[in-house]
Amino acid sequence: MPSRRMETGEFSLFKHPVTAVLAAVLLAAAPSSAARAQVAQLPASSAEQAARNVAFASELSARASRLVTSIDQTEVLQATSVESYVAAIDGLSPEINRARGELLTMRDQLRALPRVGGEDAPVQLRAVDRIIEDTAGFLQRIDAMLAAYAEVAEGFRGDDRARAQRALDTLSGATMTLVDGQALMLRGRATLVGSDRSDYAHAEGIACLYDGFAAVMRVRLELIQPDEATDKIEAAGICVDRQVEFGRAALARERANPSRIPAARALEVRLAEISERIFSKMEEGNGVMNEVLAVLRAGGSEGDMTAQMDRFIVFERELAALGQEQARNLISRSPG
Repeated sequence: MPSRRMETGEFSLFKHPVTAVLAAVLLAAAPSSAARAQVAQLPASSAEQAARNVAFASELSARASRLVTSIDQTEVLQATSVESYVAAIDGLSPEINRARGELLTMRDQLRALPRVGGEDAPVQLRAVDRIIEDTAGFLQRIDAMLAAYAEVAEGFRGDDRARAQRALDTLSGATMTLVDGQALMLRGRATLVGSDRSDYAHAEGIACLYDGFAAVMRVRLELIQPDEATDKIEAAGICVDRQVEFGRAALARERANPSRIPAARALEVRLAEISERIFSKMEEGNGVMNEVLAVLRAGGSEGDMTAQMDRFIVFERELAALGQEQARNLISRSPG
């Protein structure tokens, strides 16, 4: 199906694709639980720098989300004509430009961090380096998305509808690339740990949630038919349920075999508690997806999914907060 075309007065499309992806930066940039949980088992000198790196990435992730989502889109969302839309974007231009500058500064700060891995380094250290680069790249893609957002207005300003439509298509495409990239990055990180670990279930299960989220966004953008979206969301839900069940069983095994080192054992207890809360949060996200399924099966429109999209954004932020809590626990064990 061709992508939805922009028509005069139709601007509601911007609301959820933009805000959902900006919220998603939290989870994308948050260090994976696999890396966090295992860094503590490395020699102290390596673990200290790795822990600082993942904590810094988590801090910048939260800062970037606050920065970009603080942009008040109210007037843009309420625009009912080309003129009011362009005026609204003009009013936001200083904020957008400031956000873009700060995002790129944060990207550069991440890329300037000392790398802790190498070809012969332990897998945990290589995972940390990969996470830092993933996070930096994600911030750069958010910047590109903001640039496309403003480009739509430039096209209208010059009465160049083709330019505006190209920018809108770029924005929609960037949105889907970012969401799909979430799942790809999570699955890439999952390969860095054993498939029998609870960390693996976290990564794979959350990746499946993003598969479902991507299907919801595609049907809202009219990129796929409702029947296809239903199939994809159902498959994602089955995957999440399977990973939660498997992950809890793996977590029970891990708890039954604690570290012999007292400090590491105490950290494992704290991380295990957070791990269980992550599994509960995954079930909550799956519940939101089930509500979307009910809307689709009832023949509902994209407007009928607004509440679920808003809840998914809240879900992502809460899940990211759990990731940041894990990072704080990890950095607290490092000397100094």
